[in-house]
Amino acid sequence: MATNHQRFEPSYRYNLPLSDPDDAKFVDCAVGANVDYLVTDDKHILNLLKIPNLFPPIPIVTFAQFKRILDNKGQL
Repeated sequence: MATNHQRFEPSYRYNLPLSDPDDAKFVDCAVGANVDYLVTDDKHILNLLKIPNLFPPIPIVTFAQFKRILDNKGQL
């Protein structure tokens, strides 16, 4: 295993309204691991951004947004 990542098995399934249920594992891991960002260009996961007051809150960004965050040293 590389040193820049770790394996995480979520202990809770949030069952968020995703049109592709296979994407739920990524969202569950992101929430459970308390990530700074869930970086994706997956349209099903990005649709969660359209839900007002989504709980649990998920910091979802696209790859382009994440590149800007890295270029600006943490500022979106």
